[in-house]
Amino acid sequence: MINSQFFDIDNDAVKNFTDDLRKMKNKSFPWVVRNTLNDLALDVKQRTMPKHAQQEFTNRTKTFFKSQSSVNYAKGNNINRMRSEIGFTNWKTKTDAVSNLEQQEHGGVIDDRDFLPMNQARISNSLNRMVRGKNRIEGIRKTKKMASKAAIYDAQSTNLFANSFGRSRRNPNTTKSQRVLIAAINSKKGGYFRTDNSLFYVDSLTEVKKNRKYKFRITKVYSYKKGRSVRIKNATHFMEKSTIDTMKIADNIYIAHAEHKLRNNFRS
Repeated sequence: MINSQFFDIDNDAVKNFTDDLRKMKNKSFPWVVRNTLNDLALDVKQRTMPKHAQQEFTNRTKTFFKSQSSVNYAKGNNINRMRSEIGFTNWKTKTDAVSNLEQQEHGGVIDDRDFLPMNQARISNSLNRMVRGKNRIEGIRKTKKMASKAAIYDAQSTNLFANSFGRSRRNPNTTKSQRVLIAAINSKKGGYFRTDNSLFYVDSLTEVKKNRKYKFRITKVYSYKKGRSVRIKNATHFMEKSTIDTMKIADNIYIAHAEHKLRNNFRS
């Protein structure tokens, strides 16, 4: 995600300060440029980026953009090579939300969207809230609670009856409701199973021993479509807007640092 902005230290608003700084023999000039660039990056992270993200996204976690972003600070004294950067990294999160920000910024296709969460999978069953921890697809895929040794039991499995009753092959006349029941039994309470277009969570499962039948309750937590991709038609450009917004105060930040150094130099 690259959105570059350049600060001109010779623009009309700051040129007089730059000329005075260049006359100084110490490292004050690089110090002023370096701290200006770093303050600009921090302003994007702390002020303008969260503001524009709030406008462009459904913010299910208020601290997401701040916590998942980081600043690479400008270093050294070579003004021509100085640069500060702000970007995102997904080392703090187990979701793919950070990885998808590139497509959200510029548009494009997000792959590997086989599973899309339903409101029932989210906290308070709300579209504006995060997916519950137990329902996060990354965690479901890794769990080993399923009786079938798979994280998600496949109700469409050709070995469905072999898994369930030890038969050699599947009965071709099995109805959808029968497949759902067998999947729920194999997944057990607290487990997950997939049909041809949905992922279900088994809320409860009780065997009625009198007639060897089962009572169960399930919740659809994801829609499913193998190989699904999502195309982002309307790019947000939220980082581009954030950097442009921050650059409006660049002159003031530069002048404040320059005045500080010039004042100290005068005193000495």
